Amino acid sequence: MTKVGVIGLGTMGRNHVRVYSELPDVAPVGIADADHGMTQGLAKRYRTKPFSEPLKLELEAFIHSLKNNIPPPISGEDGLKALEVASLCLQGKS
Repeated sequence: MTKVGVIGLGTMGRNHVRVYSELPDVAPVGIADADHGMTQGLAKRYRTKPFSEPLKLELEAFIHSLKNNIPPPISGEDGLKALEVASLCLQGKS
């Protein structure tokens, strides 16, 4: 089972969580966004764990892959730290 985390739950981020939840042998184990209400709602819907801070997701969810939907100028240091903890880090926007 590949454990994935998603940071940034805008239109594409929400779509990534949905698709990951439908794939065999893939489990969205954590999601993070600045909108805590939306994060809580999506976590409940897709049976995953909500995180208030991306770095907490990266360090606590024991993920194999991370999908970062936050633009690099905003994600900055967190984007670099994600590379240290996930086997695969997909950066969404440039």
